[in-house]
Amino acid sequence: AVTGGTFTSAETWFGNLHALGSVTFDGNSTLEVLPGTKVLFDSKYNLCIKAGSKIIAEGTESSPVYFTSTDGTSRESWGTLYVYSSDNVFKWCIVEYGDWGLKLYGNPSPASNNIVENCTFRTNDQGLRMEKNEVDVISCNIYDNRHNVVTMYNTQIDMEGTRIYNGGRDGIYCYSADLLNIYGSVIENNGNGGTSTRNGIYSGYADVINIGRLSYPYWYGYNTIRNNYNDEVYSHYGNSQVEILYNSIHDDSGYEVYNYSGNPEIWAMLCW
Repeated sequence: AVTGGTFTSAETWFGNLHALGSVTFDGNSTLEVLPGTKVLFDSKYNLCIKAGSKIIAEGTESSPVYFTSTDGTSRESWGTLYVYSSDNVFKWCIVEYGDWGLKLYGNPSPASNNIVENCTFRTNDQGLRMEKNEVDVISCNIYDNRHNVVTMYNTQIDMEGTRIYNGGRDGIYCYSADLLNIYGSVIENNGNGGTSTRNGIYSGYADVINIGRLSYPYWYGYNTIRNNYNDEVYSHYGNSQVEILYNSIHDDSGYEVYNYSGNPEIWAMLCW
């Protein structure tokens, strides 16, 4: 067990490790979490990685890393995994039953070079939240969270091969100057929680969303966005830019693509 407090030197965690209080890594320290480790939070405690420190949590397909509750199986059974820094790696991790699950937040300065790959986020209040950050999200499964994915405030996301589904609100909720590139992903059956906005992808204020990958001179999306409660793709403010090419966007009810403000245009080409 770890009783809580602040670490200022490197740590390696393995086995079944119980957090008996909130834990912070500061002072340019690194937390390495080995394959097969279960980090079990005994109550609503947090794990916080401050700016300058970092976490390397690399499991394998057969031995994932868990961030979970000791005995709770519902949302908010424990706190949040806060990461304020750059150069963090999450591979083959399962984050479940938390409050904000994993929050990548560049603070006090924007963060970069963060990788989230082959991870599962399930049954959290917010599955994956990213702010003031540059993050690669690759081959992840994000489902059964009240908010599946939230991006805010100058975040740049490259998302590939990820499935986002069965969320209570929007599959992806973007707000305020985000750049989001999506390729080869599935966003479906979101908005089942009956609260506020309930779309596949929601674009807020001054966002740029490319539902596709740009590889000059060709740009293809090959995403599937379907069966979300309200609209599949929703652009709210007029200063956002949404471009769509080579995607399947459908559910045969409501709007597949909805431009609330009407300006600027949504480019939707060669979609079905």
